[in-house]
Amino acid sequence: MKRSQGKVKRVVKSELVILLLLASCVPGPEDSGASLIRMAGGSFPPASLPAAHADIFRAIGQAAWEAPPASFGVRELTEEEALLVTGSSWTLASPVGLEELAMVTVGYWDFDGTERQGQLIVARELGSEVMDIFQELYEAGFPMGNIRLVEEFDAEDTRSMEANNTYAFCTRNIAGTRRYSLHSYGVAVDINPVQNPYLVGGEVYPSSGNDYLNRQDVRPGMITPGDACYNAFTSRGWSWGGYWASPDYQHFEKPLPID
Repeated sequence: MKRSQGKVKRVVKSELVILLLLASCVPGPEDSGASLIRMAGGSFPPASLPAAHADIFRAIGQAAWEAPPASFGVRELTEEEALLVTGSSWTLASPVGLEELAMVTVGYWDFDGTERQGQLIVARELGSEVMDIFQELYEAGFPMGNIRLVEEFDAEDTRSMEANNTYAFCTRNIAGTRRYSLHSYGVAVDINPVQNPYLVGGEVYPSSGNDYLNRQDVRPGMITPGDACYNAFTSRGWSWGGYWASPDYQHFEKPLPID
């Protein structure tokens, strides 16, 4: 009987060691450890674990393993978010009011195949549509470099492009003009600027986009006619800048009627 009890204790101890080792290898919430379990068809905690083991599992890696799955949503800007953008991407001179904008939360896959969360500010009337577009891209596995508010780049388009950031709203002029860009209205979205650069006046923006000027050499994150990204936008009436005389391969827009 004592030998049997000792064997049980050794088995339990071994299982706990394995659990500890597994937990120590789990990425943090920013690395989407939860997505690894879901991709493997598992759950947290694994259904087969005894209750006591499951409690230990939670205690060791709760934040990572219980990270929420990719979520999608649209809502009004909170007071804190309104303060964040005021004087940055939005000013008193902006052509739209803060109440005309919406915050869209999206899930996406980065270029390493890691599941991440991002946010975009868009025109309120397009909020649900933009959410649906990005959910379609997520389901298609279309990779994104970053999806962050332009505030993280001091509302500078150049810095955002260099960081390969996908974003929408920002009050700014069309390059070389005094006219508002459609980004100023929240009705334009730039996708993966590095893989989809803007070509104008013999210049390439961002400069790292030079590696992607050959549009026949299609690589992940590039937008080409008929692909998942192109179809997700154009099927909903958005126009693509890739057809312009000065191609803006990253750019989609959908101007709204002016009341």
